[in-house]
Amino acid sequence: MHIPVLLKEAIDLLNVRKDGRYIDATLGLGGHSLEILKRGGKVLGVEVDEESLEEAKRIIGSLVHPPAGRAGRDIGSRIKFVRENFKDLKKIALAHEFIPCDGVLFDLGMSSWQLEKSGRGFSFQKEEPLDMRMDKRLAVTAADLLNGLTKNELTKLFQKYGEEQSAYRIASAVVRARTLKPFETTRDLVRVIEGVKGKPPRVSLASGGKGKRQIHPATKVFQALRIAVNDEITNLRSALSQAFEILRGPASTRGARRR
Repeated sequence: MHIPVLLKEAIDLLNVRKDGRYIDATLGLGGHSLEILKRGGKVLGVEVDEESLEEAKRIIGSLVHPPAGRAGRDIGSRIKFVRENFKDLKKIALAHEFIPCDGVLFDLGMSSWQLEKSGRGFSFQKEEPLDMRMDKRLAVTAADLLNGLTKNELTKLFQKYGEEQSAYRIASAVVRARTLKPFETTRDLVRVIEGVKGKPPRVSLASGGKGKRQIHPATKVFQALRIAVNDEITNLRSALSQAFEILRGPASTRGARRR
């Protein structure tokens, strides 16, 4: 099972109380929700990624049956699973009678499961379709953006969401490459980016792998495309404002970031 980074610290900040109502706005594989349940809270687990949601149900559901016994059945009765986008947080909470709630948790970023097993092109280290949709109900994929946006639009996208210094050169290379062959896979894009920025440096074994860490040349472009495909910034702004509206009294939202 995936164990979130800073799990204890994030849940400690929620100050979970028995039978309190907590919304895990990014359920993922359920690591944070399980810890809240263990501390006696009730959880509304919200996840937009259908495959992640099903895996979380499987993991948490395994605690409901023997050998977990009565304790497991108690955990199962205190969590609700919802496949929705947290941009509709208030509507979701109303529909499931979680207003007011005692805490809202956002675990922002990518999970290791999405990078390694989703097969949707989130990682530049694998040969996969250029999809990048967390929600498969969305119409536009990363490939659609690469094949459809103008050079100026791609440049702005790479700059805004990736802070990519070589945004214009990469966008120009993308437009040239797609005239020969449409972008379909992660490898198609990585080759173009490496053609502009060079291949990632090899780690010297003689130095013991020490020295300044350098990110892969494709990191920022992949991040920018993922954010754009899923409209992550707009959704987060909307969700945060709604979170404060549904919280009980002086409580506050808490967030932890995946790495």
